[in-house]
Amino acid sequence: MPEDALAVPTVDEDILQNFVCLQETGDLCDVPKLALAPFVQRLRMPPDADQVARVQQLTPAIDPLDNCKAENPPGDDPTDGCNLYPGEVGANRPPDRALQRFDEFAPVRYYEMFARPFQHLFHPDLMQPSTIWGYGGAHGSRTFSPGPTFRQRYGEPIVVRIHNNLPAENPGNDGFGIPQTSTHLHNFHSGPESDGGPIMFYDTGNYLDHHYAMYKAGGDPREALSHLWYHDHRADFTSQNVYKGLAGSFLLYDEVDTGNEKDHTPGAYRLPSGKFDVPLLVADKQFDPMTHKLVFDPFNLDGFLGEHVTVNGLVTPFMDVKPRKYRFRIVNTGPSRIYTFQTCPVGTDLVECDSDNPASDIIILGNDGNLLTSAIPVDNITISSAERLDVVIDFSQFNNGDRVNLMNIADQTSGKGRTGVFVPMTSPLAQKVMQFRVKGNHSNDKSRIPATMREKPVITDGEIACERMFVFDNQEGGWTINGQLFDFLPRFEVEQGTAERWTIINASRDWEHPIHIHLEEHQFELKDGALPPDFESMRKDVALLRPNDSITLTLRHRDWLGEYPMHCHNTVHEDHAMLLLWEVVDHAVECVEMP
Repeated sequence: MPEDALAVPTVDEDILQNFVCLQETGDLCDVPKLALAPFVQRLRMPPDADQVARVQQLTPAIDPLDNCKAENPPGDDPTDGCNLYPGEVGANRPPDRALQRFDEFAPVRYYEMFARPFQHLFHPDLMQPSTIWGYGGAHGSRTFSPGPTFRQRYGEPIVVRIHNNLPAENPGNDGFGIPQTSTHLHNFHSGPESDGGPIMFYDTGNYLDHHYAMYKAGGDPREALSHLWYHDHRADFTSQNVYKGLAGSFLLYDEVDTGNEKDHTPGAYRLPSGKFDVPLLVADKQFDPMTHKLVFDPFNLDGFLGEHVTVNGLVTPFMDVKPRKYRFRIVNTGPSRIYTFQTCPVGTDLVECDSDNPASDIIILGNDGNLLTSAIPVDNITISSAERLDVVIDFSQFNNGDRVNLMNIADQTSGKGRTGVFVPMTSPLAQKVMQFRVKGNHSNDKSRIPATMREKPVITDGEIACERMFVFDNQEGGWTINGQLFDFLPRFEVEQGTAERWTIINASRDWEHPIHIHLEEHQFELKDGALPPDFESMRKDVALLRPNDSITLTLRHRDWLGEYPMHCHNTVHEDHAMLLLWEVVDHAVECVEMP
């Protein structure tokens, strides 16, 4: 064996052999898979945004007429040194830069975050860390991915200033990702200038002020959201930038979902709270078998899958739990995998599933940030990219020392979508996600699962001002909506204050598309010709279209004016043009049935 192969740090023989093949033939013998030991690192909790990003005031002060600025603006530049979507059609359209209804919803708290690179080790068996991107506080403080967790309350408006301090040159990017950013708070009810849509990106050295009014859509208490997440949304590069780490959780509370399990105020839900209210951001990752660094394939347009599942940025972590109820806020951050989660009891080896029978029910509280009318116990949950599931697992049925694995049983071999096969949890084909380790004795659990929660804000036929159809397809190598690729300009207008009925159709027999609509939650009327299942019968903002599927939904357009997107949230499909814009306007519009 050549000396240069022997000089490699201690690694598996198959990796060493690949060095030999590379030297002798210019190609790998066989691409090995990395075996990373499961459940050897403790789950990390992202820090609270109040601890690392909250500030007393923002300097320079917020400019309600122009929310995008350079950190060091030139004196003679009318855009203050900040160009929105530079180089694209219609860049810096005037309405994009003013904060709507700022005085009406004056902020009571301020946050300042910096998007920047840092070194992160996903698993201790990896030889070296990867350069990823995350969010942190002021210069000199730590950077985190997932980013800080926001815990906010309706009725208390905030402003979040996000600086782009990403490396301007590609050597700092490890081969993928672009150092332009737009941060979307998914799917909060915000003006487009604060929504962080795909065209609101800006360069390194600039910042953008996001005004979150903490106002329920239409002022309707039934429209409350509870579980959001924020992520990069730069057009054409969302998949790469989010995969690289630009994502975090945003939890919302109000007068009934108070975030206090000991709250005896009449009507309070008393769901598990504090350290028992846990965000779980799930993503699959791929590591180079030679260098052990994080890799991404931007040329696979079907979608990207990783071999290893991460939770809160770590490969297959474990979490110590008490024998009581926990509330888990699960989000699939993508880019392309669709999971079906199920729990299993762990055998005497303390790692593998001992049975294919579920260890516990998973109790669904909410779907896509919307609490249901009543909780639904199930034995498994399916979650596509960008969907959120708000669930409870009750560990009081277990004893000190018991272990429970969370497994992914959905078989998927391509970014196109699932095969339709569900594998047994005891099979090596099932993916380990994380492990729960029950510690301690049973105690008095003050939390509860209420019998009833949110009332559905039904949209009546009399409100419908227009019916539209959108066909999602793959044509000539591009991802299209109604036969068109994304072009940075709005396709149609919607009159503010009206409701519409949209039918979204998947024209493909092979691909699955999780479709996300910004601005307001929508309501399923029909899913593939039938009534939606109970857990999707409330409100949603992501609609998973299976092959040849169609969904008819209704939605309102209230409170804010401007341009919003609809797109596939398999972010690889989104980046390759399965995206459109529409504009909410304050006047009557033509009903274009198939824009």
